[in-house]
Amino acid sequence: MVLASQLGSLRATGWRAISDRDILFFGLKVRLAREWIERASANQELFAALSDATLGTLSLSRRADLLNGLHGRDWKPVWQSVTLSDLYFLAGTYLDRFKSDPWDSPVTRAVRQWPAGADASGLDRMGSSHPQLNGCDHSHLLRLAPYEEYERVMMPKMMAERVSELKLYLIDYAGQAGIPAAVLGVLAEPLAAEALHKLQMADTKDWRPVPLALSSLDKERLVEILKNL
Repeated sequence: MVLASQLGSLRATGWRAISDRDILFFGLKVRLAREWIERASANQELFAALSDATLGTLSLSRRADLLNGLHGRDWKPVWQSVTLSDLYFLAGTYLDRFKSDPWDSPVTRAVRQWPAGADASGLDRMGSSHPQLNGCDHSHLLRLAPYEEYERVMMPKMMAERVSELKLYLIDYAGQAGIPAAVLGVLAEPLAAEALHKLQMADTKDWRPVPLALSSLDKERLVEILKNL
């Protein structure tokens, strides 16, 4: 069901509406969230804001892993506790909460200079298709409940839709490799086959192997796949 949901989402995507600027802005927001997390380990104000922001975005267990890891400067559980979609939406929370930046970096400056609303249409198509979760088979980049919430749902299709986030990893890899948006639609299904064909889930509620599989690739592998098409 994970593979079917992911392929259905890819095939429902209007790839032509996604631009190089969308790829750039998505990457900036992910890196903004990463900077926030890193700096929260040494700044109490940023830590408190992050603690508030992760309520409802992460499950209680992953939130505890994140915050405890920051306290101990133990980075492995910190980064294992967040996925790309978590980081993207945390960046949105940061921008809503902080009207001026507590630190200065090329990332914060670039994000603040981005035209308001310029990311709306293209970025929305980077999301998945959620006919069960959202009642719509078009692509929408939605802020959904933490993955763990769907472990309680009897319908496995809902968990499959929740974890169908390959497009976000494709966008991130493409941004790192400098691959233009025009070829994303061609790369999408070969990347899905590569990432998911060895996927081993213990049962229909075992969501953790999916983001691990999606994050197991990198920009170099994306370039290799493109060359072999």
